[in-house]
Amino acid sequence: MNHLYYYYTNEFKPKQCDEIIKSFEVQTLDNGTTGLDNTPDKNIRRSKIKFITEDHALERKLIKYFHEANNESFGFNIFDKIEIQFTEYDENYEGFYRTHIDCQLVSKEYYQRKLSMVIFLTDKSDYEGGEFRLWDLACNDWIELPNFNKGDIIIFPSFFPHEVTPVTKGKRHTLVAWLEGESFR
Repeated sequence: MNHLYYYYTNEFKPKQCDEIIKSFEVQTLDNGTTGLDNTPDKNIRRSKIKFITEDHALERKLIKYFHEANNESFGFNIFDKIEIQFTEYDENYEGFYRTHIDCQLVSKEYYQRKLSMVIFLTDKSDYEGGEFRLWDLACNDWIELPNFNKGDIIIFPSFFPHEVTPVTKGKRHTLVAWLEGESFR
């Protein structure tokens, strides 16, 4: 690995971000879940989500970002198998997601999540709290990350612990995505 994360600024324009958020305002969002059994646990995660399953143009766009980041920073063996999720964290339920990883480190499966992506859809002035934090396994400390703005993207290994701190004012929206590859050995 050449870098702990890969970062794009202003890749999604404000209008695109607003259109994505608006498209989900008319949908019923599900409670965020955790673990292999997908159980809701409000002590670990409070968020509303919806998986995106039929937007092939978005899938192709995000896969390009994943491949570029992987080539520049990570060098993982990856497939073009992607999952995309819209996520909302709202002050009304003090939305958060405690420290977690996005993959199963021990698995008998042939494939697993290799890379994770967060696309920030909400302007930082529209909410308070909701800080995205990424843990450095080598230094045993939180990584100092840039201030993410609307339209920015971060990509990182799915086995890196990360979290979203509680939203105390407003709403925070993101797209998150995962790209899979052959299981780590």
